[in-house]
Amino acid sequence: MKYPLSIRSLLAVVFGASLSLSFAPTGAWWFTPYCIAGLLILLATQPTPARLWSGLTIGFCFGLGWFACGLWWLYPGLHDFGATEAYFAALLVAGVIGYMSLFPALASGLIAHSGLLLRDAKASFMWRAIRLCAVAGIWAISEWLRGHLFIGLPWLETGYAHTTAPLAGYAPLIGVIGVGFMNSLIAILLAYGVLNYINKEFSVSGALQAVAAIAIVLAGGQLLRSIDWTEDTGRNVSVRLIQGNIAQEDKFSAEGLRQAANVYVEYSQTSSANLTIWPETIFSLEWHSLPDGIKQGLQSIANARASTILFGSPVVSKDPALEKTVSTNSALAISPGDEAGKYSYRYDKIHLLPLAEYVPPSLKWMGDQVTIDFNSYSAGAVDQAPLILEGGKFGLNICYETLFEDNIVRKARNAEALLNLSNFAWFTGTWAANQHLQAAQMRALETGRWLAQASNTGSTAVINQHGFIVDVLPLDTTAALDAVMQMRTGDTPFMRSQNKPILILSALALIALLGRRLRYKVKPTRTTNL
Repeated sequence: MKYPLSIRSLLAVVFGASLSLSFAPTGAWWFTPYCIAGLLILLATQPTPARLWSGLTIGFCFGLGWFACGLWWLYPGLHDFGATEAYFAALLVAGVIGYMSLFPALASGLIAHSGLLLRDAKASFMWRAIRLCAVAGIWAISEWLRGHLFIGLPWLETGYAHTTAPLAGYAPLIGVIGVGFMNSLIAILLAYGVLNYINKEFSVSGALQAVAAIAIVLAGGQLLRSIDWTEDTGRNVSVRLIQGNIAQEDKFSAEGLRQAANVYVEYSQTSSANLTIWPETIFSLEWHSLPDGIKQGLQSIANARASTILFGSPVVSKDPALEKTVSTNSALAISPGDEAGKYSYRYDKIHLLPLAEYVPPSLKWMGDQVTIDFNSYSAGAVDQAPLILEGGKFGLNICYETLFEDNIVRKARNAEALLNLSNFAWFTGTWAANQHLQAAQMRALETGRWLAQASNTGSTAVINQHGFIVDVLPLDTTAALDAVMQMRTGDTPFMRSQNKPILILSALALIALLGRRLRYKVKPTRTTNL
């Protein structure tokens, strides 16, 4: 029986929605290959122009289910705290979800139209393997493009679901896109098994070969997890991460400023760590507008506790290159012995969140609808120095920047550990903080560095070089986390080559198959009845 496109589209939405369960906080990573396999089965039809449209539609519906269920938390952040009208917040979120869904749509359309999932009677073992790589490569390229085109929206890339799974072992070699590639290989083998059964071509030997291939991929990843790709320097730095749990609705009031000062100062006064870390933009006031009493109090604590205090703050300063005053989302450090009211280190956020932190000129009309207090930031310089302490060097990033692997790799090359300052009070009660922590785990894996993340309402955590969470504070609580971070040096294979191997392999597989099709005019011999 051939199911109409409407039924297959509905099934695609279900598979996409189920895929969102594979990410944090659920963490059911095994859903990822099953859901991608379900999508591939729906795409396995005879390649004709009509099937191109069918593939695009099914892939778009898959994306709608995937991102609507995975990113629903964008709405409360815009409406509840961005003071955006309900209708406009809903339209904006729908636009983001629709845009992101274009990428699985394009990948699905290409896979369906090319007939890569259909049986090729003339194909040798080598060509079948190349075809596997081509399908996985199309998916990998689509995810890479989603994370790099225009502003880049890499949230919920399939590789993130595997941060604590066997496939995570591949992350230090080929990164999150490569882990997604390996996941797709497993999904394709599962899909082929179902399609062979539907087409009455199922064989025990073929099934055993597929199971063996899947087992090898998983076992290989698990074995790789035990390898240290970077070296321990023998130096450690003690840190205290403070989670103040200041509600977003209180943050921009005078009472919120007093509450933040009291909570963070209290926990800092008892810190015995080398480095005391506060979250992103902990004060609603710009640094130069902060009361002198707060600045002097911070310096006194740093001197008394012999601890460097790192915290997020907006900074207004003169940009010599632009010859104008700019505002940045920054991280500032106050070290023992500094002059009162001065900071010894500054990092400015590079990847800014559109509409929330800056408004592109082409979207000025849209930015006027979003009344978030900080939406006029300027981006920091690409190459900024690490924070250097006596015990080690730290590469900094702020909130959303954790999602950009090239950005973190660049910082890790000059650092021995990584720090992230975040504020997810915008999305209290949602999955945002959990998903962000999962991305931080992937960055630790890719760089072979320890990573500490301080967030206002959570997740505040310390992660080791294998991507495992060493310690984490409960969400929405006021507390401090004390830990000792290991300083590590050296480059992982991924730091040296980044996404190039996977993108090149994917492109070569597609070129080889295209050349074979043109030379032999190979036609698939079997379709399915789906």
